[in-house]
Amino acid sequence: MSIFSLFKSSRKEPQQLPFHTDIHCHLVPGVDDGSPDTATSVEIIERMKGWGIDRIFLSPHVTQDTFENTPESLAGPYAELKDAVKAADIDMELHRHAHADSIEEYMSSRDFKRHLKYFDSIRNDKI
Repeated sequence: MSIFSLFKSSRKEPQQLPFHTDIHCHLVPGVDDGSPDTATSVEIIERMKGWGIDRIFLSPHVTQDTFENTPESLAGPYAELKDAVKAADIDMELHRHAHADSIEEYMSSRDFKRHLKYFDSIRNDKI
């Protein structure tokens, strides 16, 4: 069962979640096993807003040989998502997942040192 099947369920959605920040989600479109496209990401973000989420730390997989994402390859999808959320008039604070101590997947990357330096430079960076 995919995480995205939860969003298509006929079950009653929660009225409000007991927290306002999602610190780990795969909503960067088309870069890993998460959201397949921008429209799906925007739909999910809109639902999350309705549940009381107002800040999201986008955290795509960056594993070597599986999802070889880099800061450079993620820049376009991040920007595309930010623009789409703005165009949909959803008031959501989006952040790159920028804390090196919580991105253990980067450690398996051949470019770990470069990733670490990059994430240190954008710590708490909004997109």
